[in-house]
Amino acid sequence: MSDARSGFVSHDMSALRTTYAIEDSDVERIRTYGEYFVTRLEDFVEAFYAWLATQAEFEEFLADPHVLARNKRLIREYW
Repeated sequence: MSDARSGFVSHDMSALRTTYAIEDSDVERIRTYGEYFVTRLEDFVEAFYAWLATQAEFEEFLADPHVLARNKRLIREYW
């Protein structure tokens, strides 16, 4: 069984949990944070791109408003 977003298959997740000693309680905390994150997604996306605009490489890759809007849209769709 695979997770389309992550590209992991179920046995990979088991190996990751074992390797990093991730317990059920950790997974539950991550799930809870994920639910919070999704409700604030727009705020996170805007804050991230506001910070990114202060980086030197921003102008090289995201100066075009259409490219920037596309990137923001794709991030929202992914999450």
